[in-house]
Parts: sequence; structure tokens; C-alpha cells
Amino acid sequence: QVVVTQGCRPVGSTFRVTSVDGPAVHELDCERALDKLKEIMDQVMSDGENPEIRNVQSDDFLGGIHKDEHGIVENLNERPPDDFILRQMTGFRPRSGSILVCGPQIQEGDYFRFHVQSKEIAMQDWKKTLERAGTERLFLGEKAGKALGALQISCMGRGQSLFGA
Repeated sequence: QVVVTQGCRPVGSTFRVTSVDGPAVHELDCERALDKLKEIMDQVMSDGENPEIRNVQSDDFLGGIHKDEHGIVENLNERPPDDFILRQMTGFRPRSGSILVCGPQIQEGDYFRFHVQSKEIAMQDWKKTLERAGTERLFLGEKAGKALGALQISCMGRGQSLFGA
């Protein structure tokens, strides 16, 4: 059985990519992408009531991409983080208001949602995922087989700062 955790939580609303050129996302919902990021960052960083994101820094924000492959886009704001492919934001173009996002090319029409990572979120996600996997194994009975081991591969951008490894 393979389980994957993102270690992130979505923040703000989901936006439609309305202008993009290679790694540069220019517009989200027909507004400058950098303005949308600033708006979300201001909301998150001023949320002193939420302990899991209290100490986030600007480099703790990631961009999540959702491709409209099957035409099923209802309730994107309520979908779990693993419905989005998370990518590092590698830079900004203040004059044009663009966000540079690494990874395979983003296309106009894709959905974009900001995510935030923190040690607390990563640990909650990891524990919840392991509990879910354990519950699934209970229902499989003898078909579940015997757990022989585990392997954790931590992303360079998250490993030590989130899991202490």
C-alpha cells in the first residue's frame, strides 16, 4: 500500500489561470497573479488565531495546479490538497505582477490555489494519512498482507524544516 502526504494546507480561493507564458503566471481570474498572492499572504499572516500557520514565512507558500482533465471542477475550494499538484514559486516579476512557478508548463484554463506549509500542518497530514491507511487495512482483513516496512522520501524543500529529519 502506498500513501502520500503533501504536508500543506490550501489557503484562500481557487483561481482560474487566465494568462500564462511558460513558467510565468501573469493573471489569475483576470487579475495580476502577484496581487492575488499578496492578498492571500496578508490574510494568512494576519490570522493569529490559527496556531498551525501562526509562524509561516513568505517562502512557506506554494502554488497548487489542478488540470481540468475530466471536466469535474465543482467544489474546488473544498477539495483536499492532494487534488492539486504542488509546485515551488521560484520568483516574481513585480512590474508585470507575474509569479514564476517551477515544473511542467501551466496552461490557461488550469486552476490555481495557494497552499501553505508548516511543521504543524505536515505532522497533522502525516498522522491523518497513516491513520487512514491503518483503517483501510482493517477492512481488508487477510487481503491486507503483512506490513514489511516503510519508506519516507522527503522533498528537499520540506524535509528538515517540517519533519526535523
